[in-house]
Amino acid sequence: MSLRDRAKNVMSNFDATKDEINGYQGLPSGDYHMAVENVQESDYGQLSMKAQVIEGDNTGRIEFINIGLDEVTSKGQPLPDFVIDRNIKTVARLAAVLGVAISDDAWDSMQIMVHEFNKAVGKQFKMTLK
Repeated sequence: MSLRDRAKNVMSNFDATKDEINGYQGLPSGDYHMAVENVQESDYGQLSMKAQVIEGDNTGRIEFINIGLDEVTSKGQPLPDFVIDRNIKTVARLAAVLGVAISDDAWDSMQIMVHEFNKAVGKQFKMTLK
């Protein structure tokens, strides 16, 4: 499809004077059977996992899971302990679900964390969104 054809298609149901530009909507609440497609460090230094729905009405839809492990904000302010603790628990839960062993060194280096989670590419898991 050419860019011209794509623009005609998009503009056929888009009112540039009032509609929102960002039309992405995440997956609705529910249980999903997912497969890990990619794991990398995001541009913001986060653990970034791309997973795809592999069963049901939303088959083929993509969900991005991004988890920051910084202890300070971009402005140098400390993050609340509960935020850091929640993110650590989220990483630990993902590792447990995907059968990934997290070394002590991974907690000190996002590159090592990503390397260890890359072992999960292709693995399947159940995800519940509320």
